[in-house]
Amino acid sequence: MRRAPHVWTHPVQPRKPITFRPPLTNSFVVSIARHVLLPLALRFHTKIEKIEIEEDGLRRLRALKGERVMLLPNHSEENEPYILFHLSKVLGDEFNYLTAQELFEKSRIQGWFLQRAGAYSIVRGTADRASFRVTRQLLADGKRWLVAFPEGVAVGLGDLVMPFQAGVAQLAFWACEDMAEDMAEDMAEDMAKDGESRPIYLVPAAIKYLYLADMHKEINASLGRIEDKLLPNDGPAPEALYERLARVGEAVLAANEKARGVRPRSGASFNERVSHLREFLLSSVASALGITFRTDQTLMERIRILQNGVDQILYAEPAGSDYERELLLRRQAEVRELSETVLQVRNFVAFDTSYLEEGLTTERFLDVLRLLEVEVFGSSRFRGPRKVVVSVGEPLNVRGYMLRYAEDRQTILEEVTRRMEDSVKGMLARLSLASRPLKG
Repeated sequence: MRRAPHVWTHPVQPRKPITFRPPLTNSFVVSIARHVLLPLALRFHTKIEKIEIEEDGLRRLRALKGERVMLLPNHSEENEPYILFHLSKVLGDEFNYLTAQELFEKSRIQGWFLQRAGAYSIVRGTADRASFRVTRQLLADGKRWLVAFPEGVAVGLGDLVMPFQAGVAQLAFWACEDMAEDMAEDMAEDMAKDGESRPIYLVPAAIKYLYLADMHKEINASLGRIEDKLLPNDGPAPEALYERLARVGEAVLAANEKARGVRPRSGASFNERVSHLREFLLSSVASALGITFRTDQTLMERIRILQNGVDQILYAEPAGSDYERELLLRRQAEVRELSETVLQVRNFVAFDTSYLEEGLTTERFLDVLRLLEVEVFGSSRFRGPRKVVVSVGEPLNVRGYMLRYAEDRQTILEEVTRRMEDSVKGMLARLSLASRPLKG
């Protein structure tokens, strides 16, 4: 008897189903995290020695105690959640945190802890109905403030703010609608308590990292490791730090052009070559995902769209026949490789010399160097010592936009989102004036 042929040459291992992780806030866990784990993480993992919250911002936040609030900070690196957790400690409140699904999947212990610290999951770039429903409920209930990062992904450049996603503001407007429906069911009770409908506030916040010491020793050591990896036989390095960075940047770019078979036009500048390689990588991932970009979308928007597209597939729930499930698992295995390419495009954002030409500071130089280390070694580390300054902008009451929102939802969503984004950009630009100029 002939055996039936195998469908796959290499069997695809079944994946544990991805499930929504609701917030399971536990005050005891939050207390342990605040007083034991947070100080350790700040000092040894992030190298952050102090966090300063501007007094006028702190007054704004304290004036909102008891109100429904969604905090909207910038997201330049992985450490912002620590900063927001510290802010909740200063205010004496517990927050909920809208958190990317993959952070819950890294380990069972981490997922357990995140939920009890107040975090809950969202699959980025999807209509994650379970997450949306919980977000609306949390905002409408008003028991805890909610933290959401409107940029969606961290790019690694501290002075750069990605375009905010309108979907974050949309959640607040939906919550207002939910509250209006509840009030209609029991208007007398609601009016007796409040005299009017309760507001929901969007509050922009800017987080800026600043080095507290001269970092030339650390910069030289990092450049030395990268040079040893990329240019072991090229002789002594230039003395100027910027020239050394440019040399290793050229080596990384040339190696990737060769590996990808990308040939820039003759006489193209370094920035033109970087742009050409980024566009090649973006196009290849977009084609593999079946994504078409609009001509008006910026580089950062397109990177986020690709990351969202990857997440949509990686966290899709297997359904249908066994064969259909196997097809999805096979597709997810392919997409994991695409995810690495998206990360590489994000690293190459830092290669454009304009970021340093706009201001050659210690903070910007180390932003670029950190992304170079990720590209060359697969990981980087925070050096410090650093401090963080947090600025808080004027709250925006979503309730005040509801009449206009009912007439033209898209326009109002864009207006509110742009206002929040511009506020964060303005605060960050002001905070960045305190950056340390880099010499050499």
